[in-house]
Parts: sequence; C-alpha cells; structure tokens
Amino acid sequence: MNSLKKNFQNFKKKLDVPIHLFMILLAKFRMNGILNLATP
Repeated sequence: MNSLKKNFQNFKKKLDVPIHLFMILLAKFRMNGILNLATP
C-alpha cells in the first residue's frame, strides 16, 4: 500500500509539467477564442 502511494506521487510529478503546459495552452486558446468571438 505504501509503495503504491509512492508510485502515485512519482506519477503525479511526471504529469505535473505536461498538465501545466496544457493549462497554459488551454488558457491561450480560450483567450484567442474570446477575442475571435468579440471581433466579428
């Protein structure tokens, strides 16, 4: 059970950067989408 928790923490650390980059990209796309909708 303890090793499972450790594995999960390592897994989360590996995912941390991709998720962070994905969030930044998502925010950029969302901003672009709002700007595109605002300007006809």
